[in-house]
Amino acid sequence: MERLDYDKDVREPADEARGKVFREGWRRGAKWHKGNPDPYTPGVLDMLKWENLGYRMGTILGPASERFMDAMFAMCALLQDEQKREGSASV
Repeated sequence: MERLDYDKDVREPADEARGKVFREGWRRGAKWHKGNPDPYTPGVLDMLKWENLGYRMGTILGPASERFMDAMFAMCALLQDEQKREGSASV
């Protein structure tokens, strides 16, 4: 999926603050999903961060409940942890 492409994963380990940033990004992406202007300039999505991962999810899935966004964040955090242990880094 084009919206999930990136050059480098620079996410720090997941925590509550990063979950909040993920949800904020999701909400921005969901607004873009509804036809509002894309807030990202070219190159910003080259480095994967929690905020723009949430944004990417919001552009694909649209508006979602807090519970759903939290569940997706938890799944992404689990995948990040597993990939770091295995030595790979993709979402």
